[in-house]
Amino acid sequence: MASEKFRVVRDRQWALVNARKAWAKGVEAPLSSLNRWATLPREVKGPILISQVLFPAPEDELQQLLFRALDEIDDGRSYQRSQLVPARGEWVSPWLGGHGKATDGFNEQEKYVEQEKHVQQDSAIVFYVHGGAYTSGSPAQVRLTTGRLALATHGRVFATTYRLAPSHTMPAQLLDILSAYFALLNPPPNAFHSPIPAHRVVIVADSCGASLSLSLLAFLLHLTRQSQPLQIHGRPLPQSILPAGCAFISPFLNSCHHLPHFFHPAPREHDVLTEENPLYYSGRCDEPGTWPTNPPREHWLCSKCLLLHPLTEPMLLPEESWTGAPPVWIAVGEERGAAAMELLLANMARGGVQVHMEVFEGMCHLWHVMLPQSPSAPEGLKRLGNAVTTLYHHQALDNRRVAIEEATMRERDMGWSIEFQTKQQWLAWVEMVKEKNNKLPIFEGLDMHKGRL
Repeated sequence: MASEKFRVVRDRQWALVNARKAWAKGVEAPLSSLNRWATLPREVKGPILISQVLFPAPEDELQQLLFRALDEIDDGRSYQRSQLVPARGEWVSPWLGGHGKATDGFNEQEKYVEQEKHVQQDSAIVFYVHGGAYTSGSPAQVRLTTGRLALATHGRVFATTYRLAPSHTMPAQLLDILSAYFALLNPPPNAFHSPIPAHRVVIVADSCGASLSLSLLAFLLHLTRQSQPLQIHGRPLPQSILPAGCAFISPFLNSCHHLPHFFHPAPREHDVLTEENPLYYSGRCDEPGTWPTNPPREHWLCSKCLLLHPLTEPMLLPEESWTGAPPVWIAVGEERGAAAMELLLANMARGGVQVHMEVFEGMCHLWHVMLPQSPSAPEGLKRLGNAVTTLYHHQALDNRRVAIEEATMRERDMGWSIEFQTKQQWLAWVEMVKEKNNKLPIFEGLDMHKGRL
């Protein structure tokens, strides 16, 4: 057993070297290149079937409700009032016996109809939000994950996308996934699908997509408490709009680099993320007006003022804001963003939310993609699929934090960190985040901000 563990660790260390090189190439790319890369078409691989869709923009009432919520939750912060745009995405399903280009002659609706033959009618509907630091990513780029989820649940995954920064600032990204989520519940005329009850939907996301999904969940809770009717695509929304649950793999909150845990030895050793502030990499600079923006700002997602809004940074929402939320399951590596997510989960648990956290030993951010040869990669995706099934069937989570051993995949109870247990401790961490965020300088070009955070 000792020799097997040594082999697994050695192989992972070699793979991590290559993963860091690949990550560095992305970090050094201009943001406009990352934006363009996200739109490139990708070949469909494996026994899955894809049907791409475009939902028309809903009524302006949704836009006004989001702006009102932004003001009611934390008034006094300025932001750009983004316009509603059509929601894009793709339906992903298993394709039993199918592979490759056999549907080249099908239109998108015919592909959707074909999917009906390969899914269980009583299965979960996964609403998937991709990551990519808000500057990259697309449904096509996460098909490794969405395809595995479709196969594991014998159902459909709807993978959506959103407008990318820095050209589009918050709350455009939140508005886009809200439009897509409500289009599942209240489809527009001529949509391929029938209305989907919210209790059949499980929200799944990775990296910054998890932060965006938590903002979506917070808005849904706020809207539920308001008891205000909302028309989407000509019909009132159903009374119940909360999903069955949320499952996140390698979530990354916007302010996690403000916590000292970001620099602890374990994530420094295991993660692909570095201690340099990714906002300030010289390679991230672009042609004038793209990044830095014109006029310049502190963060590519939005100004630092809006970065501290609870609907941009869910870590800042008080525990009572989460009361009534569905269960939340997450899986992380020994990565730099894990502590911020534990802080958030501890706060949600105090609000009465069922939470569960699995920490994969020795794994980096997005290990299921970055380290595909590691035994932890398929194990992480398998556990993600199991979590979706558990949430869909409304089975209780056990409010635990467990470690997944790298060599054996066995669970070991870790307990929750003492430093995150009380509301007073949460308030202290929040003040630290706010203080450091307020010191973010405006980014104006190549030669600035080369120091560490």
